[in-house]
Amino acid sequence: MNNPATSPPPRTPTPFDVIFKMGAYKVFSEVSPLIQFVNFTCNQALLEAVSDTDQIHIVDFDIGFGAHWASFMQELPVRNRGATAPSLRITAFASPSTHHPR
Repeated sequence: MNNPATSPPPRTPTPFDVIFKMGAYKVFSEVSPLIQFVNFTCNQALLEAVSDTDQIHIVDFDIGFGAHWASFMQELPVRNRGATAPSLRITAFASPSTHHPR
């Protein structure tokens, strides 16, 4: 068992740690149909829910790297068929474990 009194302090992540984690996530999402399916399904549900609005505010409680919002942002102007795209605000919260690998 780890004794908190004798455990070394967690190391500070380097920029390379973050880049490595982002690269690993990208590779995993390219080969895993699960992540692609979840992102597509979530985007479709959100687009249907906000179909008649001109202002959208999303609160993401663990945004991670935020890459999943790119496809949603690309679809917003497409769904309006040339009309003005709605205003989008994303309020993001990030957990320390997302950006500070151990």
